[in-house]
Amino acid sequence: MAITVIKIRKLNVKHAKIITVADRMIVAIHELIDNLHPPTTSPDRLRVSLFLTIAEQFEACVHLLRVNMPSHAAVHTRSMLEALVSMNLLGKRENYVEQMLYKQLSGQKKILENILESEYFPDESKKLIQTLLSECLPAYNEKHNAGIRKRQIGEEMLEAGLAELIPPYLMLCGFSHNDVSVLALRHQGENAMTYMATVNDDITSSIFMTAVRIIVQATEPLSKIAFFVDNSFETGFRKMNDTWGEALEALETCQN
Repeated sequence: MAITVIKIRKLNVKHAKIITVADRMIVAIHELIDNLHPPTTSPDRLRVSLFLTIAEQFEACVHLLRVNMPSHAAVHTRSMLEALVSMNLLGKRENYVEQMLYKQLSGQKKILENILESEYFPDESKKLIQTLLSECLPAYNEKHNAGIRKRQIGEEMLEAGLAELIPPYLMLCGFSHNDVSVLALRHQGENAMTYMATVNDDITSSIFMTAVRIIVQATEPLSKIAFFVDNSFETGFRKMNDTWGEALEALETCQN
């Protein structure tokens, strides 16, 4: 069976409207960032770093939407949401940074231990891995002995006040993990397998609106943790909220 390569790059009218709104959001984000003076101390500086990452990932989502690959934008949207969770929790308790470090160390430890157990990895190379593990363990053990443990993302989303985003998160995970149903959606055409095929408008709208909501929610706390020239935050954030309203109108148009 042949594979059908979808070569048409022209966006349909519905997607074009979404892109237009997305571009306006990016302009508003850039204006706000241009006037942002970040704090010099943690955890607020780390929160601003998370915001900047969320903003970059939003632009990545828009680029994928622009080339008719919206289902792959779900990967970046999921990362945006996870960053927003961390951003919110850092605002609730300063020591959440210890939780973030423990998660990082736990992941490093697991990977290094798995490499050492692998029969396919050369023994000579394992010496370096053992050294890296020896460097990782003291910091990991310190936090583990202090009672810090890995937490489920759902639990953290509830604490972060983002319970309403749990259902969208599950949808985003499906596209990020290449579930069987997602693979069928992307590549199982009626008469042949497909490459670069357009997905359902509802999926595009859902991913895009989730990304818009996240970037707006991530921006709101900046007024309290960063310095902005004159009233530039209020002006920029108002533009973002107005654009969110335009996004809702565009979504309604897409559904009609």
